[in-house]
Amino acid sequence: PIDRTAVQSIQKGASTKADVRATFGSPSFTSFSGDKEVWQYMYSEASQGLSAGEALAAVATAGAYIPSHGESSTQILVVTFNGDVVEDVNYQEGSSTMTRR
Repeated sequence: PIDRTAVQSIQKGASTKADVRATFGSPSFTSFSGDKEVWQYMYSEASQGLSAGEALAAVATAGAYIPSHGESSTQILVVTFNGDVVEDVNYQEGSSTMTRR
């Protein structure tokens, strides 16, 4: 999971790429917007007794995994850099409940 307390420690205009990488590791995705570099960290978990990774493994081996019910939660952290320094930080989290009828 993405540590919310660690997210709050990122300082716009002061924290560097090295700081962010030391805290969160390598980003899930890296992109560029003009001269800005954007790092995205994503974490997702599904609960019905299976983690998101286990659910993906079930898909790989069985060809499909469709939970009849359960919850899922997602965290997304987007860090935008101007050069080597953090310019912007956006953190979102959400959860949903699935019920199949």
